[in-house]
Amino acid sequence: MTVDEVRRRLRDWSFLERRKATLEARMKRLEERIQELRGKLSDDGIMSSITQRYERMLLGLPASTRVQDKMAERVVSMMDALVDAVDHLDEVMAAYHRCCCDLDDIEDMVACLEPRYQELVTLYYRDKAKWRDICDLMYISKSRLYEMLHEAERMMALEGAMVS
Repeated sequence: MTVDEVRRRLRDWSFLERRKATLEARMKRLEERIQELRGKLSDDGIMSSITQRYERMLLGLPASTRVQDKMAERVVSMMDALVDAVDHLDEVMAAYHRCCCDLDDIEDMVACLEPRYQELVTLYYRDKAKWRDICDLMYISKSRLYEMLHEAERMMALEGAMVS
């Protein structure tokens, strides 16, 4: 892994943290929607009404009343919405898994550093702290900050090359 690749991945760190939180919230909303749709489908004998309608169709009998047809249409619409919600949840979960894997890779790279370098890289890349705040917190000069960042990036690149 090159230093430029390490920098690119570290720049994505903050974005990935936000994306993970967004995906978690989206998964929660989708799971709630799926539970809501499942609850509606099981309420009031809706499932039995659609089963009766399709049994009549399978037997070649004419559809009964308009009310049952509307009920069946409603149930089919809810089932379609349920299938769409489950499919969307699968997509969101796959994106969440990729995001978590990317975050784990970044955190593993940073974990290989000495604690002082870990703190610096975390403050600079993940927390997006301003260089002055980092310098004040770590009691270093601006030039030393950037020198340490470059050293950390080189160490992570070497560690990545050794792992690959």
